[in-house]
Amino acid sequence: MEPLLQWLAAVFSVLAEALSFDETLAQGWPQAPPTTAAIGIAVLVTLSMAAGQCGILFLNQVPAGRLWSAVGVGFAVIIALRAVSALVVWGFATLATGTIVRPSVILVTMVVALAPQVFAVITMTPYLGLLFGRILEGWEFVVTFALITALYAMPGWQGFLVVGAAWLVLQLGSRLLAEPSRAIGTRLWTLATGQPTLITAADLLAGTPLVPINQPTAGRSALDGHGNRS
Repeated sequence: MEPLLQWLAAVFSVLAEALSFDETLAQGWPQAPPTTAAIGIAVLVTLSMAAGQCGILFLNQVPAGRLWSAVGVGFAVIIALRAVSALVVWGFATLATGTIVRPSVILVTMVVALAPQVFAVITMTPYLGLLFGRILEGWEFVVTFALITALYAMPGWQGFLVVGAAWLVLQLGSRLLAEPSRAIGTRLWTLATGQPTLITAADLLAGTPLVPINQPTAGRSALDGHGNRS
């Protein structure tokens, strides 16, 4: 029990420091990245997103076992997307500074930068969910900027350019890879939940766990991700 409590304490300590833009947080990470704490943050983010979407999953009669499978796939999707983001950030930061940091350290940093998404459950608020989502995305960008700037000991303007350039490349990639991403996402979530998905490619590439929503049938309609009836 004690190791578990120590791990949880480390997770919430790193989480709190990331949310408060602690400039010293990432300075020692090239030598000792908080890998286990980053895993904990990824788990919290996945559970928060899943909690917000449980109602939709149950409305669409997704069994409990399938629900947990969906959560597991959501976690894998988050890590995969973070890995892509980390590779892009690593490339730009290396070019800008000439400093070589292990890609695994950047991956841990990018996962920790997800910290604001522990509040992702609020994005399922009817009518206000999209606004809350944009606020969390902006918060996440600032956390990423703070961590990468501290990790590479860069001036603020240089850190902003590195993170901003990486963001632009990822947005371009999301447009170019929209169709194959949608096909892969649809297949994964149909296997995990046993239900078809009407998710968009933009949702997948934004890192949002997929929500399987059936087409409305006679006498019944499904709720979309913003609480509206389709």
